[in-house]
Formats: sequence, structure tokens, C-alpha cells
Amino acid sequence: KSLRTWFPSSADMDPYQWSWRDEGFLIRNGLRLQNALEYFSHSEFYRFFEGERSLLQMRRRGIDTAGRSGTDFRIVYANSEANAGLVSGSLIVIQRAELDPRGSDAKEVFYIQGGTVFLSPTVASVLQGALSDASMSLKDQHVSLTTRLPLGQDQRPVVVHLLPQLSSSLFSV
Repeated sequence: KSLRTWFPSSADMDPYQWSWRDEGFLIRNGLRLQNALEYFSHSEFYRFFEGERSLLQMRRRGIDTAGRSGTDFRIVYANSEANAGLVSGSLIVIQRAELDPRGSDAKEVFYIQGGTVFLSPTVASVLQGALSDASMSLKDQHVSLTTRLPLGQDQRPVVVHLLPQLSSSLFSV
């Protein structure tokens, strides 16, 4: 019986919706800074983002990767729980980067939270979500503010109708 769990959320296989966890690995080895990349290398994310051809994979096979170009994975953050080897409450951030002799180009960021691996959303998707939420909120506010008065009365939006009274009381000397 496999103790690995992989939760793709949709048929289109959007990795931003996935999560992955290997209970067997966590029970046998725990999760700490020293084995986090090994744990991550078993995930569907690693395969999807061509980890099997990465510099990390070469190093795992004993190949010297100094000065080589290619995809690499590295730990960029670990909280105190991860440093102490506690699965519960641990947070480890792994970055995929493209390396070449001129430097590196950061790509995706993954995080392991309490033993479950996720792909971090991009800044653009976070902003898009926030703007979408703000837009819906403004639309809802617009609808509630433009509720019309009973038939035959002033048909201006309620806020516009009250502005002359409000401004005269606020700015009267």
C-alpha cells in the first residue's frame, strides 16, 4: 500500500493547484533541512519541472556540477521547526533556478509546509486574484449604492442624491 498522496485538483493538470505528500518518507526519515531536497525530489513537482535532468539530480548521482549550466533546485528558507526536524509546523522554501556562467535566473518557488509540497503562486497571480476580488467588491458596492428610490422620486443614485446636503453641512461656516 502506497503512502504517497498526490492531489491534482483538475483535469488540466495545473501545478498551481497540486499538493503532494509522502507519509512513508516522513515516517521513516522525518523532514529536516538536510533531507528536504531528497524529499522534494520524490514529488510530482520535481518530475513536472524536469528535476530528473537537473544539476541536483547530477549531484545525487555523484557528478560534479561546478561551472555547469542547467536547472537547479536550492533551499532558500527554512524555519526553526524545519531546522529542528519537526514535520509539524515546518516550512521549507525551495527555488528552481536556471544557472549559466553569467549567473542564475530564478524560476518557480515551492514550499513544504508540514510535510506537504506546494507550488507557490506567482506575484502576478496573487495580484490578479486581489484585483479580481476588489473588482467584484466594487461591483457589489456599486449595485448597492445605485439602488433607485421609489417610482416618481429622484432617480439619481442614493449617494449622489445626498451629496449636496452632506457637503453643505460639512463645509458651512
